[in-house]
Amino acid sequence: MRPATNSKKERDVVLLDLGNVVLGIDPRQVFVEWSSRSGLAEADFARKWVLDDAYKEHERGKLSFEDYCRTLNKRYGLSMSSQDWGIGWNKLWTRPFAKVLELFPGIKTNYRLCAFSNTNATHAKDFTSKYPEVISQVDELFLSHELGERKPDAAGFELICKQLNCQPPQIAFFDDTQENIDGAKKFGIRASLTKGETEVASALKSLLLS
Repeated sequence: MRPATNSKKERDVVLLDLGNVVLGIDPRQVFVEWSSRSGLAEADFARKWVLDDAYKEHERGKLSFEDYCRTLNKRYGLSMSSQDWGIGWNKLWTRPFAKVLELFPGIKTNYRLCAFSNTNATHAKDFTSKYPEVISQVDELFLSHELGERKPDAAGFELICKQLNCQPPQIAFFDDTQENIDGAKKFGIRASLTKGETEVASALKSLLLS
């Protein structure tokens, strides 16, 4: 018979979102940078910002960053280069959540520690290079632009279950967006809404004590 710890680690998965769950983010920093590079007011960027079809296709890896920048230029009436859009785009991060990271060793003792992020190739290249000490601790990293699917769609969760060879109830999922939590629950995953460092750390501690 295998030791209980090992068998539990093979069965159960802790699946974390990245932005505002593991890595701190501040969208205002993006708008400030875009404003400084374009001359358009920061408030105008914030006011017109939407997660439209182009945004979602970009996160599914079906629309290049250059093509997505063209849609942004059209929306804002600009002719900013993709390089300038990209520099602002990568101003999103603040810092990793230390209170969450310090729980990773305990989680990894009994669970597979994985992450599922709605993201894109530009962001992924940036955060993996900036925070290798964080990303290296994750057993499996599922990125929407590589999967071709994004949260909250069931297809993304289904692909993850297949790759991890597990059933939906074996996953404890933590995300900061209610829509994603609802999608995970609909698929049968145990999901918890957590926003910010303190809330995420508290939820993970409760899981470790359960």
